[in-house]
Amino acid sequence: MNIENADPIVAEYSKAAKDYDAKWSFYIEATTRNTLQRLPVHPNDRVLDLGCGTGELLSRLATAHPDAILAGVDPVAEMLEVAGRKLGTRAKLRVGQAGLACSAAPHRKSFQRRPEVRHAAVGRE
Repeated sequence: MNIENADPIVAEYSKAAKDYDAKWSFYIEATTRNTLQRLPVHPNDRVLDLGCGTGELLSRLATAHPDAILAGVDPVAEMLEVAGRKLGTRAKLRVGQAGLACSAAPHRKSFQRRPEVRHAAVGRE
């Protein structure tokens, strides 16, 4: 990424990506734990995490719900590189904005927005 020409927020997160989890571990732990408590996920559900960052929520979902179909969207490629190292092929990850998230949705099926839960959506058959 050419950081000089980037959106300043994207540039900031690009620079912070490799140390983000360590620096913000308390915040990540608290928000991820809260989100998992509020997000009902069942076997074979599709979960889309908008603004997934380093993929910590998706990583924990992958562990807790091995049959769930996971996807994440974030505007910062460097954050997704960290997420990709955690998740491997377990989740589809795409660089993009929330408005473009449909292209990352597994099988392009619809999702149920969960406004009480951070920025995740759950889809069911």
